[in-house]
Amino acid sequence: MEGKNSTNWWKVGFFGLLFLFLAAVVVFNVLAWKMLMKSKEEVAVEAGPTPVVTEEAGRGRGVPGESPAPTAAVTAEATPTSTPSEFADWISYTNQKHNFRFKYDPDWFFNNQMPGSEEDDRIVLQGDLSTKGWPSIEINKMAIVASNLDEVETAVSGLAAGGTMRRETFGNGIEAVVVEIPGSPQAYGMRSYYFLHNGDVWSIGLNDADKPEAEEIYDYFLSQFETF
Repeated sequence: MEGKNSTNWWKVGFFGLLFLFLAAVVVFNVLAWKMLMKSKEEVAVEAGPTPVVTEEAGRGRGVPGESPAPTAAVTAEATPTSTPSEFADWISYTNQKHNFRFKYDPDWFFNNQMPGSEEDDRIVLQGDLSTKGWPSIEINKMAIVASNLDEVETAVSGLAAGGTMRRETFGNGIEAVVVEIPGSPQAYGMRSYYFLHNGDVWSIGLNDADKPEAEEIYDYFLSQFETF
């Protein structure tokens, strides 16, 4: 009997120790798992929230699986130059023979077939001259031979007697020699622009150009003059 009882106690002791060992393993694993989860939460808090990448934001930024979206080309559009209201009704004239164009008031007198000149070689524009000398504009193909502006300046220098001569750019970048003769009690003042175009010397004469009222009209006329 005593041998049998000792065997039973040995079995009870063995299974008891085994139970305690397994219980200790379970407790250890639970504690280790909790510590691991706590560590991950602390790292997540320090790193901050995970950014959310939308489909639209992801394109073009190297998001895997997304093709870069094409970048739209931005073209700067030139702001159209506004036309002063007093010139809004002006119409365009294009000289196809000599390749230039300008705008003028449709109420003005217009003649491009002046006596003694071939058609389109001389053009005269005039407003109401009954009480004033302006607006009066003459565009003329000159009988001057010159290959550069220096030669033009030499050729017209004699016309500047009693006046001034300078260089100026007008229209679409046209360089010209400007001869200005002041007005007098006996005569209107005159400003003339001499320039080269297609191998010929041309002039634009502006009558009574020293009057402030006329100058505004002439300045706009010159700003719209283009060669091509």
